[in-house]
Amino acid sequence: MSSVRSLTLEEWFTDYQLQFIWNAYCHTPMHLDIDITPLVSATTAAGIPLAPTALLVKAAGHLVEEMPLLNRVLLRTPWGPRILELNEIRVNMPVRIHNNGQPFLSAMVIADPQQRSATDLRQQIRAFAQGTLADKPIGRFLMRGNWFWNRWALQLLHVVAYRLPWVYEKKGGGISVSSLVREGTHHPRRGIAVGHTSITLLLSGIDQDSSGRTWMRVGLDGNHSILSGSEIAEAAKRIAAILTESPPQRFYPELAAS
Repeated sequence: MSSVRSLTLEEWFTDYQLQFIWNAYCHTPMHLDIDITPLVSATTAAGIPLAPTALLVKAAGHLVEEMPLLNRVLLRTPWGPRILELNEIRVNMPVRIHNNGQPFLSAMVIADPQQRSATDLRQQIRAFAQGTLADKPIGRFLMRGNWFWNRWALQLLHVVAYRLPWVYEKKGGGISVSSLVREGTHHPRRGIAVGHTSITLLLSGIDQDSSGRTWMRVGLDGNHSILSGSEIAEAAKRIAAILTESPPQRFYPELAAS
């Protein structure tokens, strides 16, 4: 028999944040099919796990390095809209953490991914995913009941985090990455994730065509409230070039020694 229930506090806050992102910004979504065959061939030959999510995070760091104008966010402050131009490269990423068998979605921020190997980034993401809510105050808060005082508290936290520039600049990133791909699996799907940053990248699928070439399916959401159409198009062109044309050693320095 069907039933109707109230949302948990986590479900309510997820819906609240997504509605804010969708309504506060103008989104320009597109799909990218990126040929990563050289990376797959090099890592397979060396016995190194591909780690596609880490690849995209690192590529996002290089993208911001090449296009510094992407390293900014539009904040709806109490004094009107303000653009915050960040001076450090950081990538926002939602991760489903294990939390002692009670999975929970939490946000991590990866600093300077362009300076690190994909293997190192893979280990950091995996370690975060195997963590708990012990060191994540907002995550612990979301385990409470969905009462109006808890919703008010979360709304206040959201205002502080996403409307006050001096708070956001301490830990927030100018570009975001999300992933639907589990390591070692192939899926031909396509999708889009929206975000508040200049560019939001979604790794939606990895698959091979009939000729044996491997394709990374990436959804790109360009924040048109921050970037022009030509800037969004240039970002799409460059992220594809970074993954397709870079030597594999750029992502896996350990390949140079093999």
